[in-house]
Amino acid sequence: MDPQPSFIKDFKVDTTDAKKHVMTGKIDTTKILSDTYTLKFSAIDDQDNLSSPQDNKITIKIDNIPPTITITSPETGRLYSGSNETITAEAFDINGVKQFVLNPQPDFVDNLTVDTADPNNHKMTFTIDTTQITTSTYTITFMAKDSKDNGVTKDLLINIDNEEPEIIVDSPKLDIFYRRTIEISAEANDNQQMKDFRLLNNDPFINVTVDKTDTKSYKITGTIDTTKITADTYTLNFYAEDAVGKIMPKYIPFKVDNKAPKLVIIKPLNGSHHSGNVDLKAIAEDDKELSVIGVTNIELRRNFIEKRISNTQKELIGGFDSRVAPYPEYGINFVAKDSAGNESTKQIIIIIENTTTIEERGN
Repeated sequence: MDPQPSFIKDFKVDTTDAKKHVMTGKIDTTKILSDTYTLKFSAIDDQDNLSSPQDNKITIKIDNIPPTITITSPETGRLYSGSNETITAEAFDINGVKQFVLNPQPDFVDNLTVDTADPNNHKMTFTIDTTQITTSTYTITFMAKDSKDNGVTKDLLINIDNEEPEIIVDSPKLDIFYRRTIEISAEANDNQQMKDFRLLNNDPFINVTVDKTDTKSYKITGTIDTTKITADTYTLNFYAEDAVGKIMPKYIPFKVDNKAPKLVIIKPLNGSHHSGNVDLKAIAEDDKELSVIGVTNIELRRNFIEKRISNTQKELIGGFDSRVAPYPEYGINFVAKDSAGNESTKQIIIIIENTTTIEERGN
């Protein structure tokens, strides 16, 4: 062999037969960079006659390059939702494609066909039903081989989104009474990617911003001036949409109450004179929902019973020993609150005229 290439291994010549020498060896074609290679042989007989290498040569074709797989639709990482999504791919090899398959072929693949009309370029088409996929991501593996069994694989990563986004509203709460300016706090979450999150109400007394920093979780914050709301209830209309077009609305009705309850003191009368025990009675009434009625004097707080008449009305009854009063002119402070936190207060001044103290009576 003239010259002897470095990629020929285990080369040897058997000279046992003087009239016929036998040459053997192995060719490592992975070391050959060209598509073809020519081996030239020469021999010398016992009279020094030389055979020409040009007359004793063979050309071999080299194919160590696997086919090229191209996923024509879609790009890897795309979001999928629902069924009948079409995927197309091609396998090309200059020396011919022998096999082009999915390895393995998932159960959710339908209508798979491979067009082999062009022996060098096979085209695959199939549809997928993502509703059968329980994971949020899935990898489809394509495999191709050429006529020399050079093989290659290529992965297509698909992201699955068959779920609507979720809306969580922290404030305001459903069916709760609110007053004055309140906060809006809500978020929309998706297992893959959000596209839109907004409040559809466009009243001027609402001011909100949307934070889209996290692509999987959009956040709305803002305020509502409930004093501008004339109705007893108001409904916030949230709208969320994910990257595949799945929509989720959410409605949050809340109650508006900016009116303080009515507080009526029945006894004692303002400016009245007392000694010994003093009877107290008051009634509070609210147009929505009454929460509490009571007195704020620390020394009197344990002396009364709060009696519920209805959701909108409560009565305070009780009495106290006037000698606990620290001053002759004693102010009794009444308070009533509704469920929204609106508050009414009244003070009644009574004149204390005791001739003995609590200590003296005890003796």
